[in-house]
Amino acid sequence: NLAHCLRLIDEAAQDSPALMVLPEMSNWSGGMVRSLEEALQHGCTVPGRFTDALAERAERHGCHIAAGLIERQGDEAFITSVILAPDRRIVLKYQKQVIFGGQRVWATSGRCGNPVVDLPFGRVGVYICADGLVPETARMLMLQGAQLLLNTLHSGGSDETHLHVPARAVENRVWVASANKVGPRDLGGVGYYCGGSQIVSPGGVVAARADDRSDMVVSAVIDLSQDRKSTRLNSSHTD
Repeated sequence: NLAHCLRLIDEAAQDSPALMVLPEMSNWSGGMVRSLEEALQHGCTVPGRFTDALAERAERHGCHIAAGLIERQGDEAFITSVILAPDRRIVLKYQKQVIFGGQRVWATSGRCGNPVVDLPFGRVGVYICADGLVPETARMLMLQGAQLLLNTLHSGGSDETHLHVPARAVENRVWVASANKVGPRDLGGVGYYCGGSQIVSPGGVVAARADDRSDMVVSAVIDLSQDRKSTRLNSSHTD
């Protein structure tokens, strides 16, 4: 999926965004991961080749890039999301804590806590897919002052895009930018990812939303600061 992620990043760069968001497990193109052995085979170290390639694009386009991946650490696998800065640094790393369904077979619950980071345009936190099915994860980020939450998804459940993502924005009075996948899934309860990448305001207004099946980039200009400066974000699908 790396080549596909880089193509989407280059497409999104046409809008000169301050931040781009890619989905959960962007280095994995299948459906459900079947085993720990499979996760370790396809997992990446952090930092490593996958994040280095995204970091090069962050530098080239002068923006921050958030992306999810299967992370390999020794004999453990984590579902991880990172934020990469224009100087190629990893400025935030978060590991998924609410492990969903069949992921319990191979994924270790995260040990990074719930970090937030101050970026040039505002204070940002990350949560991953099933972390957003409960209110507590997003709430912990908001209580640390996060103004924008990034939600990376690898989901076929339309309840996430239509209910849980907007709900977390409204509950915490923060912006949420979520990025999900599209296309067929070879395993799992449904045969397709549900798409619906979107950017939602603190009042629950959808500023931009992709459809359920198309591979596309959506963007919006949002305001996170008291002095009313604007920030452009992109949220994209990947198959």
